[in-house]
Amino acid sequence: MKGVCNTPLQYLILNIIHAAQIHYEVSLLAVKTKYFSLLVGKIKKFRHGAGYVIYAFNITLPCNKLKQIQHTAMRKHILFIVSALIFLTGFTYYYVSTQYWYQQSMPDLGGRQLTDLKFLDSLTGFACTDGSSTDNCYILKTTNGGDNWNIVFIRTYKFTKIGFIDKNTGYVSSNNDTLYKTTNGGNSWITIQLPEIYSNDMFVLNKDTLWLVDDNPTFGGAFLTTNGGVNWQRKYNVVGSGNPSKVYMINYNTGFITYSTSPSAHIIRTTNAGNNWFDIPNSGGFTQMYFWDTLNGCKAPFATYFEKTTNGGLNWSKYYPPQIPDAGFLSFKVLNRDTIWAVGGKYRIGLSYRAVVWKTTNGGVNWGYQIPDPVAIPNNATYNFIDFSDNLHGWAYTVLPSFGIHTVTGGDTTIYLTEISNSLNETVSDFKLFQNYPNPYNPSTKINYELRITNYVTLKVFDLSGKEVETLVNKKQIAGSYSIDFNASYLSSGVYFYTLQTENYKETKKMLLIK
Repeated sequence: MKGVCNTPLQYLILNIIHAAQIHYEVSLLAVKTKYFSLLVGKIKKFRHGAGYVIYAFNITLPCNKLKQIQHTAMRKHILFIVSALIFLTGFTYYYVSTQYWYQQSMPDLGGRQLTDLKFLDSLTGFACTDGSSTDNCYILKTTNGGDNWNIVFIRTYKFTKIGFIDKNTGYVSSNNDTLYKTTNGGNSWITIQLPEIYSNDMFVLNKDTLWLVDDNPTFGGAFLTTNGGVNWQRKYNVVGSGNPSKVYMINYNTGFITYSTSPSAHIIRTTNAGNNWFDIPNSGGFTQMYFWDTLNGCKAPFATYFEKTTNGGLNWSKYYPPQIPDAGFLSFKVLNRDTIWAVGGKYRIGLSYRAVVWKTTNGGVNWGYQIPDPVAIPNNATYNFIDFSDNLHGWAYTVLPSFGIHTVTGGDTTIYLTEISNSLNETVSDFKLFQNYPNPYNPSTKINYELRITNYVTLKVFDLSGKEVETLVNKKQIAGSYSIDFNASYLSSGVYFYTLQTENYKETKKMLLIK
């Protein structure tokens, strides 16, 4: 075509991650500028089996416009466009492939809240929600690690628990007198009618053997089926308050129930498949429980500590994480005898709070924490659910389906402390520079960072060419957490970088000003 040359401007950006699965998307980009009536590019993004995420885009310009690149103002405009595109790949970096955690979300579920989350492997997972007699509840499924979720089943009332035997066979319990089963990986669901069991919790031992608990004071109790839900036996019941709301079975014979997640409650144990039960006084309730064998196990009451037993649950020892505001174990995932992940609690950064992810590498004796960056959750909420399919792939979600996080690299750096005071002179165990928030911004944003020891600190902002545009901090500071306001009202739109530097530490992050 006359007046058009076929020499494209090509750019290639690589972000290294640890991943093996393939992912591919294509989208179109159109930008109108002072110099171009239309700039069209195709952005390609795919996850390479060797462990790279590759972003590439091709831009084709009319020849007569291409010649104008020699113009200084033109070059500046091109520089902004390219820098914005480069930033967008960096911005996508937080949502597609991050070296730490990145944010995920589910479809709009009309205000429904999550009640359970389970992943079968690094790609396949299920979630369920609450509802009511007049409002829908949902079962959702993902096949790409939580990047996309699809509703696979809808009913009323409330789904309460998910339990899968393998990738095909699974159950979902409900607080209505029904149980739902799939034998084809959630593509379709079979309704099993129950004899007035409105379950709070479920434990699946195998495809035939399940336990349900119902805390209803009249017809509740603990119920067992050994034929996949066709027939049920009531194995525990008390008249009035005290029927169980949680259940965990080590094997067919030995297991536990509790009527409350409170530490002031106690657990009740059976060693003969529920034919007999005995109380364990002062043992506390649990939100979740796990046993490696019949003697060694752990549990989390709704409290600021984690508990372990070495004698089958008769006695429990308490282990405390670093004390932070609203600390408490709501959910945990055991990977092996040493590595356990958990959620519950939040940490103050400046004037806001961030939800915390806990990690232990010695079986729960000592705990460290991670503050997933750059995810901020509204209303100072905490994560309620956590799951890991292996050492690298993990997820944490709030009860709000719009706010979840995912890692493909085993999370962030874990900070191990004996105590967190959340004051200016608190002790932190590592230097850390957080992503500015909000980002993009106009014209103000906050930059937060932590110092391990008293040190001389500089915090500077640079433009895309490397020119320093402002020094935010240039002084000696004691160990602690800091929040700096940056007002860019005098700067033009574009990509900027901010660098935190001490005597032995330097880190740079990227931000975008849009006016």
